[in-house]
Amino acid sequence: MIFKSLFVSATILGLTVMSGCNSLNSTDNISKRDLKYPYHANVQRSGKIQHGVSKLFLGIPQDEVVKLMGEPDEKNVFSSNLGGKPEGYVWVYIIQREKPSGSFVERKEKSIKLRFGLNKKLINIDYLGLRKPTAR
Repeated sequence: MIFKSLFVSATILGLTVMSGCNSLNSTDNISKRDLKYPYHANVQRSGKIQHGVSKLFLGIPQDEVVKLMGEPDEKNVFSSNLGGKPEGYVWVYIIQREKPSGSFVERKEKSIKLRFGLNKKLINIDYLGLRKPTAR
């Protein structure tokens, strides 16, 4: 009887923890477009991304970024510690990716990675395989 009670309690605890993880994913809108590899953004999308990134500034809200660049190809939550508390969001706009896995060098990736704080405002821009535009 005690074993059965412990088993039921452990099962309920496990389901509670799993549902907590699922709610994190759904509320933070983690997503990834289904891309076919090798992937090369069409001229229109590539142009919109590159033109839009030139207009970004630190502190710009996510909804303004979408107006300038469209929806990202990937959205993720990030934390500085493995399994740690979420610290913000990473959006990736892909210009080119030859294969789905490996380092960005192995994938021959060209992309723009935007990092947002928990307040959903831009805190960093990384250019992977691309030159950072020069200020005019």
